[in-house]
Amino acid sequence: MDHVEELCEHLCILHKGKPVVHGELKEIKRSFGKKNLIVHADFSVEFLKGYAGVLRYKTVAEGCELQIESETVAKEIFTELNGKGFVRKFELEEPSLNDIFIEKAGASYE
Repeated sequence: MDHVEELCEHLCILHKGKPVVHGELKEIKRSFGKKNLIVHADFSVEFLKGYAGVLRYKTVAEGCELQIESETVAKEIFTELNGKGFVRKFELEEPSLNDIFIEKAGASYE
């Protein structure tokens, strides 16, 4: 899927012979809704585990990697982090094409 993201501008994902996603790659990623958020901080960010709008929380050595519902949740988290200590990284990423494919095509792919 990484190669598809590098090479394609438009695509169509089929599931059981029917299109489940089609269009321009940038728009597909933006319209997916879910976003990935990376937070590295000099303080504990475990309070984000149960934060409203956080769908998945993964602890990493420097902080956490989250899957969140929307950019609005990222803004709220950014505000929540303000004043708690030094934030080394706060990066919002579009979902990968592989993430979208797995969700749209379902567990039959995995």
